[in-house]
Amino acid sequence: MKKYTIAMIAHDAKKGAMAELVKRYSEKLSQLNLVATRSALSI
Repeated sequence: MKKYTIAMIAHDAKKGAMAELVKRYSEKLSQLNLVATRSALSI
């Protein structure tokens, strides 16, 4: 099965929302290749 790659990018004001999304969908996201900016990875 092909493993898809998605980029996680958020404006500073939306980083909290992105963190919540990652927490909520962590099981599904763990099945993907994730790419993020350095600042997005720090949340």
